[in-house]
Amino acid sequence: MKIRLTVEEVAKRLKITPRTLHYYEEMGLIQPSAHTEGGHRLYYEAAIAQLQPIRQLKDHLGYSLLEIRSMLRPVWSDSNLRTWAMSQMKRKCEFSKNRWNSCREL
Repeated sequence: MKIRLTVEEVAKRLKITPRTLHYYEEMGLIQPSAHTEGGHRLYYEAAIAQLQPIRQLKDHLGYSLLEIRSMLRPVWSDSNLRTWAMSQMKRKCEFSKNRWNSCREL
């Protein structure tokens, strides 16, 4: 049986607010896996795993949610989402490293 997590549980696990999770849903970055009889959102682990690369792109590399959404649309169904996100992070890190080296030469 799949474990279902509430909005509050997901928010706590990802260290975000419940409102942020709702905003990600409004942006089309995540969808609830199920709903309770009362209409409360529930998420499976797979849905949470989709958010981890999004958080890395936003928090560590400075991409906006709009940029992330536009990047993810073509690969959303790709099972290699994490690999793709890591390649984007590596590309941006290389760019930053090259800029840093250029500045050091001044």
